[in-house]
Formats: sequence, structure tokens, C-alpha cells
Amino acid sequence: MPQPLPAQRVAAAALTFSIVIGFACACSDDPAKSTAATAPCTEQTGGAIGLDKSATTQVTVNATGLPAKSGDNLAAAPSLTAVGQTVTTELTLRNIAGAVAGVPLTLRALELVPADGSPPSADWPFACNVVVAGQTLACADATQLPALISPSQKGVCTGAGFASELTIRVQFTKPAAAQSHAANLRLDLRGDSKFDSPAGANWDVPFVVHFAAKPAMAKAQIQPTLIDFAATKLGSVATRDLTIAATGDADLVISAIDFTSAKLASPGGASPAFTLVVGDRTFSSGKVANLSDQPIVVGHGQVLAAQVTYAPNAGDADHAVLRLVTNAPNVPPVQLLGNTSVPCLLVKPAAGLDFGYLDIGGSATRTVQLINCGATAVHVTGHQLTGDATAFSLQGASTAAGPQPPPTAAQPLELTIGESATITVACVPPNEKHDAQGALAPWTGQLKLADDSILPDKTVALSCWGSALACPTPIIVAGEGTTVPPQSPMHLLGSPSYALGGKKITSYKWTLLAAPEGAIAVAFWPSPSAPDPQLGVQRNVVQAGIAKTIVALDVAGEYKVQLAVTDSAGVGACAAATITILVVPDTALFVQLLWITPADKTHDTGPGAGADLDLHFAHPNAQKAKICTTPPTLCGGKPCLCQPDLDGDGKADAFFHPLYDCYWANPQPNWGNVDPAVPDDPSLDLDDTDGWGPENLHLQAPSYGGEYALAVHYWDAHELGPSVAKLRVYANGALQATLLRSLNQCDMWQAGAVAWPSGKVVNAGSDPTQAGKVVAGYKATGGKLNGKCVK
Repeated sequence: MPQPLPAQRVAAAALTFSIVIGFACACSDDPAKSTAATAPCTEQTGGAIGLDKSATTQVTVNATGLPAKSGDNLAAAPSLTAVGQTVTTELTLRNIAGAVAGVPLTLRALELVPADGSPPSADWPFACNVVVAGQTLACADATQLPALISPSQKGVCTGAGFASELTIRVQFTKPAAAQSHAANLRLDLRGDSKFDSPAGANWDVPFVVHFAAKPAMAKAQIQPTLIDFAATKLGSVATRDLTIAATGDADLVISAIDFTSAKLASPGGASPAFTLVVGDRTFSSGKVANLSDQPIVVGHGQVLAAQVTYAPNAGDADHAVLRLVTNAPNVPPVQLLGNTSVPCLLVKPAAGLDFGYLDIGGSATRTVQLINCGATAVHVTGHQLTGDATAFSLQGASTAAGPQPPPTAAQPLELTIGESATITVACVPPNEKHDAQGALAPWTGQLKLADDSILPDKTVALSCWGSALACPTPIIVAGEGTTVPPQSPMHLLGSPSYALGGKKITSYKWTLLAAPEGAIAVAFWPSPSAPDPQLGVQRNVVQAGIAKTIVALDVAGEYKVQLAVTDSAGVGACAAATITILVVPDTALFVQLLWITPADKTHDTGPGAGADLDLHFAHPNAQKAKICTTPPTLCGGKPCLCQPDLDGDGKADAFFHPLYDCYWANPQPNWGNVDPAVPDDPSLDLDDTDGWGPENLHLQAPSYGGEYALAVHYWDAHELGPSVAKLRVYANGALQATLLRSLNQCDMWQAGAVAWPSGKVVNAGSDPTQAGKVVAGYKATGGKLNGKCVK
């Protein structure tokens, strides 16, 4: 739920807990009336059967109904209690002794004192009272209290000096100062052999209950703490999301925003290139904003969504540091970079090195690749191994020029632009390693690297299994990498798997453990038993006029793959290998259409095999056309270029426009620079005509700002009835929205629009299952289109 920006909070209702000590029964206080039957009311020792007579103390907390023992800790107040609010805890003291051995329980004195032993100050926030027969006494004044008798003595004892319960109230009024407070409630009891001696000495063994009140503490979590806008053209604006979460148990109050900045090319120069947008408030870099009169408040447990924008105003680099002044400790600053050429070091594999299973005493080596991924030299200033030193060792570093000495801060390993190096790590398991339950466990370690890049410290996890079973080790290599864009091929290599002791791998078993929703017919080609299969969906396409069969991953999301192997001795892998492949759009805008047709029970392919829905993506200029009229308006003696207004909104429809609508009949329109090498035009990469989808569209570098209209047209149901369409919209690789609608044949779902450069989906409404509007029976006009939904 969004939080209001002004610091206006409504105090929560007071919380009350109770400790009650009360008395309801009376025993005779007239010695003349004392008989053998009343002896249990006055005698502490002796008895008909020779038992030592004793009271039995019971203290319960009314808020919970549970007994409290001497030494228990109770919360005096929840951490979110408002300043000035009083929280009352009530305790009930009872005597629950049996009839034969029971005697009255006497509360001779009680006190509430600071837990640290110091005397209470004048502004001490605790107070203590005893409630007896409808009267309230301060604990210090409660010196003559009725004795407590057990329920079994109610018919024996009579008189005003006895009762069945006493109520003690401990009150805590939260002060303005944010600090912890603690107190001890001490009871001096007589009659219960646990708490007094036979001589009945005062405060012999007191019954003590501890109370603690901790102040609420605000905590902040900011994500991300480094925003690199990379290359951003002059005259354009780049936007990144920033979230500020109040993770403590108190509201997070932002009282100032310190937005310092400096030109990296000219230290000390102010740069107004960055801005922070929070709701309807904007803060510019190079300034300090004092918000004490109107602070930004994030309710505890809530997340505030903000945006950081970058609009470069010169050709050199920008750097800013965003600091939030809050009531939370240790709030990290946010580093902002724009158009920088900082050192960059890419470590592969980033997920770590797994040596697999080795014979005891056997040896294997693996390499870590270091790649300069920036536009300037990067320096590796050190490397070291941590963890199981007996199993791992460094074998040295090398570049194309040959072996290199170990890097140090004084003599770093320098990688020039595009240069790479390798570090070799060896594992020799000295024996089998087992966990606390006796299961086989890996030897583990870390390769730690230091460098002068913007993220200088990197760690590569190491794992190596020593096994007396000599089982084979499955290895999976993703040929195109573990992060690829949609429509990418994915070659999986299982042939690097190996067996020990001269044996060979004889069988492979690939399994797809998980795939994103809508990824239909994903399989291993040519088979899941091939050593090096392709993963994806097999499609027949026409590329450059040539019919081809391709295999590709066309639905964005996460795919998880497993490989198990068996060696020539029939021994299977001790553990299967797994890998996760992330399909993420790498263009500025990416739109994906998927659909489900309930009546289509199969995933067969071919013309008419399934419902045919079409994705439409229209340029902001699409609605600038004239509305078609009858008779047509003439332009130069010929009918003007026009668009119908089938949805009746008084504007020309954006869809089926011959130039400004990108769809199956116009899959690569030219919207920007006439040079086809400039990537400023959209492309419909997939047009699915046999059901389920996907249809994918991308726009790598939009050259126009404004709102790009989105729509889905139900072109042909092929007698299969309604379909549920799902649109996924990505901007700069991040999923912005997922929209759903149920459609019938010829319906046109005008789902909303993508605003650029923000990448946000607008005009779709707040309910993703009712996004936009549906125009029933929408039939295309003009052109050379033919079909059921064409006029």
C-alpha cells in the first residue's frame, strides 16, 4: 500500500496486557471460632497425615492466560507503542494448594524497581499498583493485604482477612527518548515453602518477574546501491528504479537528501545531470534538500518506489552520490555513474568451479577466465585461496604472452582493453568428506580476487568431491552462455563429462526441470540422450527467402536443465549436474504475446492447428491520420490516406496502419533513420499462426519519445472458440507489466501503451486482468488482407 509522503501518522490504539492478583474467599479472623476444621487456615506445619503444609503460588498473565514463573521475562510494551501511550500489564496471583496440605499464601510486600539496581528517577516510566476489593493502592503502600486461600478452602475459611486472588498492575508510559527500559517486580511471599524459610525471614526467596521495553528502531534497505547508466546520448533521458524499504519495526523518516555530485573528468565540478523522483517531488544533484518541515515517511514494512533519471548535458562522464539522512543507522549511499569509462573485470564462470567427483588422491584442474570488459585497462592486484586449504591449490596465472607472476598491489596483472587471462586452480581430495549426518560432502573453498574496477572484490566458489566410489561426473556447458535474449539457439554440451579409472561415459540423460509459463514444446534436439543436444522449440521459418528449421528459446524467463550420466562400468553419477539459463530481452523494448485456447487440447503445429492471435505495436504517429469518410476525402484528386474509427473514440485507429503499425503484414517497418543499419525500427520476430504463441516484437533503440500503442487482434479461431491472451512488456530487460484478457474471434484488445523513454505501461488500468478495452468484431479494412476478420 503506498505511504503518504508527509509525516502525518495516526497513533495506534493503546495495547493492554494484565497481571491480576485478587482474593474472593474469606476465612475466620476470630480466634474463638477456630476449630479443627479451620486449622488449615492458620497452621503452617503438622497436619492430619503428617505432611508439611504449604501454599502453592500461581501467577498468570491475563493477556495470554499462561502461568508466569519466577525469573520470567515479560514485554512491558510492544516496540511500536506511541510516545506518551501507557501500556498496562496485569498479573493474577493465586494459591492453588490442595485441601490436605494447603495453608494461606501471604503477600507481605512487593516492589517495582529498576533492573540495574539503581534507584528510580523522577521520570521513571514504570508504575505499580495493587487492586483489592475495588480499591487501587500503590505497590509501596500495599502492606496489609488479605491472605490467599486455595479454592478447596472456600468452605472452611471465612472472614475479611482472606481472598482468592490479588491483581497487580504494572504500567509503562513510553517516554519521548528512544532508549531501552527494564524493571523487576519483586514479591515477598509467605506460606509457600519455595519462597520462604521456616523462620519466615523477609525477602528470603523473592518471586521476581522482569519487564523490558525496547524502543522501536527504524532500518533502511536501498536497492540498488550502484546505478550505472552506461552510455546515454545527449538530449535523451535514462531512468532507473530505486526502492527504499523500511525493514525495521519503526517508520523510516527521511529528513534530508544530500545529493552531491562531481564531474569525473573535472573533480569538484557540480553536475545537475541526475535527479531523484519520489512521488510528485523532484530533487536535483549538486544540492542538499532539507525536508525537516515535510519529511518523507516510509511506514515500517513498506517499500517506497522512486526513480533516478540521468540527462547528460556534456560529453564527459558524470558521477553523483545520493545520501539519505534518516532516523535509521548505517544507510548506504547510492553511487550514480553516467557515461563513464571505468575499469571493468568480468570473471567467468561467475557461478563458481565445481570439480565434480574425484578418486581419493586424484587430481583435477579448472580455470577461471578474467576478461577486461571495459574501455580502459584493468588491474588485478591480488588473489588468494580460502577454505579447505588441504584440497585446493593455485597453479598460476597466464595471458596470451605466457605465464604471469602472482599479482600484487605493487606488481598487478594488467589487462588491456579486450585482453584476458586465466587462473588455474587444482583440487586433490585427500579423502572422503562427510557432513554431521554422515552423508558425502564436498571440499569447499573460495578464490578471492582484488582489482581496481568499480566493483573491485570478487569471489569464485570452489567445490570438489572426494569419492571412493569413483562415480562419473556430469558437466554441462551452455554454448551461448547462461543469459541469452529470446529467439536464441541454445547448444548444451554434455560431452565434457568424464569418468574415472580409464572408463568412459556411455549414456546421457537430459531433463528439463523448469521452464517459464508459456514455453510450450521445449525439448532436447535431436533427443534427450544426445551428448550435446540443442534446447528449445523447433520451428520451420523462412530466412532471406530460404526455408529453414531452427531450434530456439523464444519465451523469456528461467529454464533449469539437469544432466545425469552413466559410465562404461554401468556406474551412474553420484549427483546429477544442473544449470539455469535465463532468457532476458537485450533490447530497449520487448513485447511478447502468448495465449491459451481452452478448446485446443493439443500442441500440434501447422496452418489451422490452433487459434491465431496477432500482436500489434503502433508508432505515436499512428493516430494522426484522418478518419475515413464516405465519400472519401480527396487529397490531390485522390482519396486521402485515412484510418477508420471502429472503436468510436473520435480518433483514427492506430492499428492496421500501412506504415505505423508493426504486425504480421508489416513486420519490419521503417520508422526512423533511412539507414537500415541504424537499429531504430521495430521488428516482429515471430508470427505464430498455429496456436499458443509466442509472438515476439523488439525495438532496439527507439528514436521517438511518446506512447507506443499495444493491441492484440483475434484473427482466426479456427472453430476453437475463445482464447485468453497474455502480454508481457519488457523495457531495458526488466518486466514492466503482464496483462490478460479473454477474447473472441475478431475482437481487438487495445491493451494500453508503452511510454518512452520511461518504459512504463500506461492507459492499461490498475487491474491487469481487465487491462485496456476490447472492441468486439473488429474487422480490418483496406489493403490486400483476406480473412474472416476483414471487411
